[in-house]
Amino acid sequence: MALYPILENLPFSWIKRSQDAKITITSAARELIEMNKRGERDAGERDILGCMVDENRRLEIIGEEGLTDDEMIFQTLTFLGAG
Repeated sequence: MALYPILENLPFSWIKRSQDAKITITSAARELIEMNKRGERDAGERDILGCMVDENRRLEIIGEEGLTDDEMIFQTLTFLGAG
C-alpha cells in the first residue's frame, strides 16, 4: 500500500481487513503509550514500547528531543510487521 496508495480504494476485503487491523493496532499502541507516560504499568514489566517511552523521558530530562507519539506508533507497527 505504501508504494501504490491508489490500491487502498479498491473494493477487496483484504484491504478493508488490513485497514481495520492498522486502526486497531494504532489505537492500542496510542493507549499503551499514554499508560506508560502516566506510569500505569508494572514496574518489573519490560516491553519495547515501555523502553521507548522511558528513553524519551530520559532524553527530555537532559534536554534532548526524542520520538513523537506518532513515531513510536510507527515503530510499533514496524516491529509487529517484522515479527
